[in-house]
Amino acid sequence: MSMRSQQASASRSLECFFPDTLEMFGERSAFITADGATVSYTDLARQADLFAARLGSERRLVLIETANEVASLAAYLGALRARHPVILAAAGALAQDSRTVDVYRPDWIYRCKGSAWHLEAGDGTGHNFHPALALLLSSSGSTGTPKLVRLSRQNINANARAIGEYLELSVDDRPITALPWHYCYGLSVMHSHLARGATILLTSRSVVEPDFWDFFEEHHGTSVAGVAHTFELLERTAFLGRRLEHLRYFTVAGGRLAPDKVQAYARWTRDRGARFFVMYGQTEATSRMAYLPPDLVDRHPDCIGLPIPEGQFRIMAPDGSEIVENGRAGDLVYAGPNVMMGYAQSPDDLTRGPDLLELKTNDIAERNEAGLYRIVGRSSRFSKLFGLRLNLDEIEAFLGQKGYAAAVAGNDRHLAIVLSGDASAGAVQNLVVDRYRLTRQVVAVVPVPEIPRLSSGKVDYPAIVQLAEASLISSFQPAEAEAQPTPAGSQESLAAAFASVFMCSSVDAGQSFVSLGGDSLSYVQISLLIEDHLGFLPEAWERLTVGELQDMVQSRAADRAECPERGRATLLDTDILLRAFAICGVVIVHAGDVFGLYGGSDLLFLLAGYNFARFQSKVLFEGRVLKALKPYTINILLPLLAIIVAHDAIKGGFDIRRYLLIGNFFNLSIQYFYFIEVLFQCLVVLTILMAIRPVRECAKEQPWRTGVALFMAAVAVHFIGLRVSDLAPLDYRVPQFYLYLVIYGWCLHFAKSAGQKNVALMLALMVFPTTFNAPSETFWLVVGSMLLLFVPKVSISGTARRIVASISGASFYIYIVHGLPLALLRMVNPGLNPTVRIYLSLLLAVLIGTALAAGISLVVRLPAILRNGVDSYWNLLPLSVEQGSVISITERRSPEISAKSYRTGLSSASEISI
Repeated sequence: MSMRSQQASASRSLECFFPDTLEMFGERSAFITADGATVSYTDLARQADLFAARLGSERRLVLIETANEVASLAAYLGALRARHPVILAAAGALAQDSRTVDVYRPDWIYRCKGSAWHLEAGDGTGHNFHPALALLLSSSGSTGTPKLVRLSRQNINANARAIGEYLELSVDDRPITALPWHYCYGLSVMHSHLARGATILLTSRSVVEPDFWDFFEEHHGTSVAGVAHTFELLERTAFLGRRLEHLRYFTVAGGRLAPDKVQAYARWTRDRGARFFVMYGQTEATSRMAYLPPDLVDRHPDCIGLPIPEGQFRIMAPDGSEIVENGRAGDLVYAGPNVMMGYAQSPDDLTRGPDLLELKTNDIAERNEAGLYRIVGRSSRFSKLFGLRLNLDEIEAFLGQKGYAAAVAGNDRHLAIVLSGDASAGAVQNLVVDRYRLTRQVVAVVPVPEIPRLSSGKVDYPAIVQLAEASLISSFQPAEAEAQPTPAGSQESLAAAFASVFMCSSVDAGQSFVSLGGDSLSYVQISLLIEDHLGFLPEAWERLTVGELQDMVQSRAADRAECPERGRATLLDTDILLRAFAICGVVIVHAGDVFGLYGGSDLLFLLAGYNFARFQSKVLFEGRVLKALKPYTINILLPLLAIIVAHDAIKGGFDIRRYLLIGNFFNLSIQYFYFIEVLFQCLVVLTILMAIRPVRECAKEQPWRTGVALFMAAVAVHFIGLRVSDLAPLDYRVPQFYLYLVIYGWCLHFAKSAGQKNVALMLALMVFPTTFNAPSETFWLVVGSMLLLFVPKVSISGTARRIVASISGASFYIYIVHGLPLALLRMVNPGLNPTVRIYLSLLLAVLIGTALAAGISLVVRLPAILRNGVDSYWNLLPLSVEQGSVISITERRSPEISAKSYRTGLSSASEISI
């Protein structure tokens, strides 16, 4: 089909009910799924009609649980095409709350059980419907009340047409499913784009997952719709560094986004040649009522903008007269073809026609001199959180039914509950969070002797909000502790998991991995714990507070309820995988002198620089250079010195040069421990360079360019050193031979843009083949660099992920003990097959090194364990027969060692690569 004919089809589809016109777009893709499969409009129409045929010819009430999958979308469109009224519900909603089914008794229920979709006959015996009725939605997707919004085909079509007009949608658009589509905002994205013949990217992943954006970029996504909370989450990740070459626009609705955030995202999108739309709507208006043109965002970021095409606003005074002057606030009333038919509270209401011509929004608004509308308050007791419109009276009544004496207030930031009597605040918080699908961070429950009241005897709701906000500011409410115990691994245990890893009694919601003094050792274990809770690892998670991560856990739980996952693999940082392979390569080479695997230790030097930059750059840029070496000193050098003492005591002899960590310059290093000495010396050189103010200031302003300059200088030092001195007697075990690798790792971390990454790869291809004789060494370094640059995370199954993380986390201990198994095997069986000896040595080195890591961790944390109980330690070692996995046992520092430090580097004992 030609572009002109596709545009013509889009125009015709807007004149008719758009689900009836899917075939007009022919073989053009309607959906692209997360696994890359495409579904054409022709095939979508065929699947829709096949589903409709299963419902019969007589109009029936169909309840569909939604998911970002073709099956449920085809079912929805098929029911609409066949004129069956549809109730939309979140995935799994019926299992949690059956009131909608109990009240409306649908004839058919379509939902997913396990991995398959099932059409089930309901208890209904047939219903009578108004001819125009098409869709029934819970008001703003909110509270699960059986009160539903009745929408007609005209409502749906008119809103899709209006949205397409002001967003200038076409067949070339490719939105991604960032919102659940049982929610009117997410549904409007589906409607408006399908009506224009666009291609929708279907995924159940969260916007904080890197894979979400990889999928978006791979398939040339053009738009993303989000609520205010979406953009707050994105701001905490590495998302803002993405270019998104094909992006056309972002939209925000479902609650107020702060004006400064609106302006910031408007600038961000404008820098990428895209636009940022602020929108306003309600389910009662089939989603959208107003939009703020992107060219007005900078000057009026606090406005909702103009009415959508074919819509109009009026501002009404308390006496019922219309306010025509600008700047005067009143009740906002909307009129347009997208205004709902009315509400339904029982099946009898499904026969009624339109009950109203205009919609009272329950918002207080004013119009400014530019003719733009601005919301200044609410005229009724509603809060809007995460795009959910919450009826505060209903929540209060719900708690009353449960036997609690409570009063509920709120705003668009928090839900505020005061509780009198002896009831548990934690239990009430759990109840509200679970029922209304909120996060704990926005639900404040404050016990009070008496509910605050005005002199009139009415509840003082403003005072309740003040009490709740004071409570939220003062501390993170550990409601979990008051509630009933939750299963291990549940979302409530994330804060407890942090506390266990850092061996402290509690963790404040405002603390992060960085502020708790996390290092590269605890990085491995904490990252596994977060993945256990979230199902993925957010970008830049180490900078997120525990409260923000807990927030994500709650949000992700709701996402999973919307779109249940089907046995997906998880992601692992590539440097963790490379470290595991590198240490195994080192052990194999030393066990059998396998020339073809030389290079593992070289890659460890590179990874050391990469993670030194990753974890310590901020400390260095702040001028606290000695602090940057502290983790390495504590976690690696102290154990090394203990080994040197034991070595000298057993074999006799004492040489101060070994204790000064310069034994490598005099061939005094113990076996393979020269690596640790040289690595420390390289890091000292890099730290000294950062101690020089001009260098530090330059690195702070331009870390990538400074890194490249230092790399070229270090390469020059490498070659000059080979010419002016004979390093062969020292077996080249000196810092000038390896410094450039450490600095190159620094460059890799700061290579953010595509151009910088390409330059970094070019440098590797130019330099490494000239500095090593063994091709395998160049291979390790080039392939490792490519993976760090272009594949920052790898998909790996849960069991394999834990095994790899265990090896990586214990890599330092594997390194220091890997000579022991080899010596024992040669002593016990000198004639052992070389191949068998190599693999036995590797297996034993991994087992002994991992056990040693666990033992040292136990000894170091014994005081904290005695304070907090033995369970606080054993909880970190979930060797689970059911899961079939072994969690990483890594060395971690007590939070007292570097509290509130910037991600104290990977210089930790269990990670050779720092």
